[in-house]
Amino acid sequence: MTPADLLQKFKNRAARIITGAPYRTVHTCDVFSDLGWSTLAHNRKVQKAIMMHKIMNGNSPYSYLSEMFEKQSGSTTYDLRSSDFNVRIPNVRTECFAVSAAFLWNSLPNEIKEEKGLSKFKAQIKKHNFCIDNL
Repeated sequence: MTPADLLQKFKNRAARIITGAPYRTVHTCDVFSDLGWSTLAHNRKVQKAIMMHKIMNGNSPYSYLSEMFEKQSGSTTYDLRSSDFNVRIPNVRTECFAVSAAFLWNSLPNEIKEEKGLSKFKAQIKKHNFCIDNL
């Protein structure tokens, strides 16, 4: 069990203690929803998406990060509306930041990726339901 798993387990237990929810009959997602909490995995995805937003808009405090990502060019003969906002996925290990961040960024709806303001982007991304669990 990883340290992140242990931390999530403690957070789950704390949520059940706070709400008084029984262990066997109520799912943890329902308890978190009642409290307005999110899982640690969701929080990591939100932070990764915020970092990608900063990188894609030239606001990253670390210039080397922008060199890791290349906007996807029209590699097809027809124009895709989404290709303006997607990034190429590098051919490296899938657990590295460049690959997982590119997958995460490309999975976001265009209306979220198009948002230029960081505060509005943060508000939208926190409400977004990440349907791809392994990002």
